[in-house]
Amino acid sequence: MHEVSEPKGVSGIGTASGRSVVEVFAERVVECPGAVAVVCGDTSLTYGELGERADRLACALRGAGVGAESRVGLLLGRSVDVVVAMLGVLRAGAAYVPVNAGFPAERVRQVVEDSGAQLIVADEELRELAGAAGVPLVSVDAEPAGDVVLPSGVSAGSLAYVMFTSGSTGRAKGVAVTQGAVVALAADERFGSGAHGRVLFHSPHSFDAATYEVWVPLLNGGCVVVAEGEVSVPVVRDAVERHGVTGMFVTTALFGVLVEEDPECFRGLGEVWTGGDAVPAVAAARMLRACPSTVLVNGYGPTEATTFAVSGPLAHEEVVAGSVPLGVPMDDTRAYVLDAGLRPVGVGVAGELYLGGHGLARGYHGRPGLTAERFVADPFVPGQRLYRSGDVVRWRPEGRLEFLGRGDDQVKIRGFRIEPAEVEAALARCAGVGQVTVLAREDQPGVKRLAAYVVPDDASVEMDAVRAELARSLPEYMVPSVFVVLEALPLTANGKVDRRALPVPEFDSGQEYVAPRTPVEERLAGIWAEVLGIERVGIRDSFFDLGGDSILSIQVVSRARRAGLALSSRDVFVGQTVEGLAAELDAVRETADPAASTGGSAAGPLEPTPVGEWFFATHPVAPQHFAMTMSFVLVPDADEGALRDAVSVVLARHDILRATFSPIEDKPGSEGTPHDSAAGARWAGRIEETVATDQVFTAYDLDGTDDPRAAWDVVVREAQQRFRLERGPLVRVLYGRRPDGMPPWLTVTAHHLVIDGVSWRILLEDLEDAYAQARSGAPSAPRLATTSVRQWAARLNAHVARGGFDDQVDYWRAVTAGVDTRLPVDRQDGANTGAELDMIAVTLTPEQTQALLYRVPGRFRSQINDVLLAALARVLAEWTGRDRTVVNLEGHGRAELFEDVDLSGTVGWFTSIHPIALERPRAEGWAQAVRAVKRLLRAVPDQGVGYGALRYLAAPGTAGHTLADLPEPQISFNYLGRFDLVGDDRSTARERALFASELDIVGQDYSPQERRPHLIDVGGVVQDGRLTLTWAYSSQLYERETVERLAHSMAAALAEIAGFPAVRDETSGERGTA
Repeated sequence: MHEVSEPKGVSGIGTASGRSVVEVFAERVVECPGAVAVVCGDTSLTYGELGERADRLACALRGAGVGAESRVGLLLGRSVDVVVAMLGVLRAGAAYVPVNAGFPAERVRQVVEDSGAQLIVADEELRELAGAAGVPLVSVDAEPAGDVVLPSGVSAGSLAYVMFTSGSTGRAKGVAVTQGAVVALAADERFGSGAHGRVLFHSPHSFDAATYEVWVPLLNGGCVVVAEGEVSVPVVRDAVERHGVTGMFVTTALFGVLVEEDPECFRGLGEVWTGGDAVPAVAAARMLRACPSTVLVNGYGPTEATTFAVSGPLAHEEVVAGSVPLGVPMDDTRAYVLDAGLRPVGVGVAGELYLGGHGLARGYHGRPGLTAERFVADPFVPGQRLYRSGDVVRWRPEGRLEFLGRGDDQVKIRGFRIEPAEVEAALARCAGVGQVTVLAREDQPGVKRLAAYVVPDDASVEMDAVRAELARSLPEYMVPSVFVVLEALPLTANGKVDRRALPVPEFDSGQEYVAPRTPVEERLAGIWAEVLGIERVGIRDSFFDLGGDSILSIQVVSRARRAGLALSSRDVFVGQTVEGLAAELDAVRETADPAASTGGSAAGPLEPTPVGEWFFATHPVAPQHFAMTMSFVLVPDADEGALRDAVSVVLARHDILRATFSPIEDKPGSEGTPHDSAAGARWAGRIEETVATDQVFTAYDLDGTDDPRAAWDVVVREAQQRFRLERGPLVRVLYGRRPDGMPPWLTVTAHHLVIDGVSWRILLEDLEDAYAQARSGAPSAPRLATTSVRQWAARLNAHVARGGFDDQVDYWRAVTAGVDTRLPVDRQDGANTGAELDMIAVTLTPEQTQALLYRVPGRFRSQINDVLLAALARVLAEWTGRDRTVVNLEGHGRAELFEDVDLSGTVGWFTSIHPIALERPRAEGWAQAVRAVKRLLRAVPDQGVGYGALRYLAAPGTAGHTLADLPEPQISFNYLGRFDLVGDDRSTARERALFASELDIVGQDYSPQERRPHLIDVGGVVQDGRLTLTWAYSSQLYERETVERLAHSMAAALAEIAGFPAVRDETSGERGTA
């Protein structure tokens, strides 16, 4: 039986349970009255100004008769005024009732009536709609009449808001949430990071995501950034670039659309939370790959549990495998998986999810019977209640919840909770409608729409009239996309509607079909048909009559842009037909020469980069021999000619693959940009205009060789050893023909100066895509251009020259101050070159790896790097006997330093290398140790890029150049993450075109004569679901037993952190390889 966690104590930043929103906000005003609290475009309010405006409205409301827990409707467009109104109502001791400005008048009247709202705060332009409710109206800027004393008795138990959701009885129900529940949400430790300091407020204020978007930043001293338009890729990018937004929530439906259009639009955000329905694994994988620095969180929670009850970060490694768990309960939340008898079920067993804790709503306003049905006594905690969610879930072995489906008919459409029974009841009231049933259909993957099946009692009734009548009482998202007229509803033997027998609806606008006449109309009609999942679209068919909605319109825009059509969602809403759009459309084909797309740029000098300068400084003996190599078994029917053509495309696309580096003398007129290494050598980098494909691609015949593996290893080693920096090319693609129809082999080896770990996935995906296009005979597809290495290097050098990193100098000098960077050695005079290189590898079990990747970070609110370095810190402290050990930490180096620089699709070597001082853990438990490392890493400016930039690029005599005198650490650490380059998320979507599997023949990347820059290099990588830790060292400096002891100690520490009593070690040593 799974142990159900008891509630955890709140440990948020500055808020605590048992307090009201009014009280906590007042503390923020005292702490930071001049800080910006809310901003919308060019309008902003500080905490002090927001408090003053809210108090003024509160006084006006009190003067109008509003008292304790009176309900006040809010009918406002999204603006700064919404935030003022929310706070003003609470400050008056009342509760707000958010009313969507898009609701029809009948729905507004019902919400106001059922909530008992005694007046409405409304915008001037919405006063006519608000007037339909028949209660007094107040402006958000209303002035108080005379002196009014605001109440001081607002408590955690005071009502905060009544928010309406769809009701299974045929009428919407109002969820009553207290101020203490809102405070508990904001106090959750998950929101204690800077990722939620500036949150985008884009949801309708009648949608419970607005509770997170407004109150989480405000109650923690952050800033609410009000979106100026409906969420789209440009809106998200603008929010990040213009307003510095760090966190946002987006429904899963909209998340999928945004990722399809531009998965990189989330770059720059600390965290993106998504929920409201099952998170699409493919979209999650694309987003995480495109935005490696952004955390994606699955956030689950009904309105009855105050927005979020369960959450968990999603890792690329699991979503590519199709796994998207919900996560673990939020702070102060109890989550039980129970059977029909309210008994806990075992791990892996399906049951209904019951929720309890501080976030639980009071119940349904004015609906005691429904409240008693859904909010039941907690059988495990006397005196407490649980909410029956109706969601079917199960516990996973590592302690996370997994969503399986609904236990009733409730559905989610575009993130909105809909009870089909409410839609059915509204339909039944329409003239001419007899029997009716409504259900959500997903006849096209990822597109969920409401379908109404109607048996008329009046043969003359028109479904257009029924739709119009329905739209007068229901929100737009509850109006079915299609109406199917039947003579009778199909029934089961028990007399119930047989939903499986209901026909698949045909979406038809009712217009006579008119075929497209122009190329633009043809492209638009084809896109509409594809998105809407229908056979054909006439040019006069209405997008919305065919089942389109706001989410699908974004998909249309995305695909239209890829087809070269300049289109916006607003165009779809205004034009509505293919004919109307085509007439107005400015069709601009996005022509892109492959040479100028992703990473491409004109030839010319290549300015120095930090890691390149580090390389030349630390590899003076054999700089030409330092490669990265991957080998593969190809698909059996691989086409050698198409592969050669694909190599040509990739060489043109990525400028760095055409790079050369030449040693030059220090004299005027030397061409190229000099690279000054600490060893005294000078190098100039250059991007060549072209490189001959035949110099890169070489085919070998392995037929007739007695030992093909040995023969191929020789071929690979020769290629690795024959790189010439000054002549190039610095990449080789080796194709091995094998006998008897055996699938060919392929090895790609490149000098490290032109590639890094992140680049491999980019390079291989580009190669495979280009191969597929070449084999099909299609022209090379245009690619979204990203910043080239040459452009990035120029930008980085200019930033250094302007003193852009100078404010970091003191930080970096403090890292190594007073710390001995030397490591103990077993033999003082031993050599440390590639010839003496040996390695210990320790591999953890899949269970331990899963726990470290997914369970432990959630437990400690950390990332995997924090955990790995905490274990390393303890091992090094015990070995060296020192409290602090300086380690060179390697990172991907693609920090988002400049708004207009995008390296997500660029091949190159961007690795950052910077020192960190790992401290001896000060307590026995691991929680404090991991959090200490977390604080250490979060304090590193610009993800460490500034250190190398200052040390190697700053001019002599500048403050930055003084870092060149700092001692270098003798140990490094590099966590590469998941490195299964074949069999990744792309293979789940389609059969692979080129690569079948990886091949374990990689030659010798490192020269045996070269001096190693560190005495010990510690690395971590996850392959085949298992974490492997490698310790590379010199066999002339260390006894093997010494390094084995260190490697095993770190693995044992990680097993302990993961909650396992023992670790399975698999060690191997290989001399002379890296």
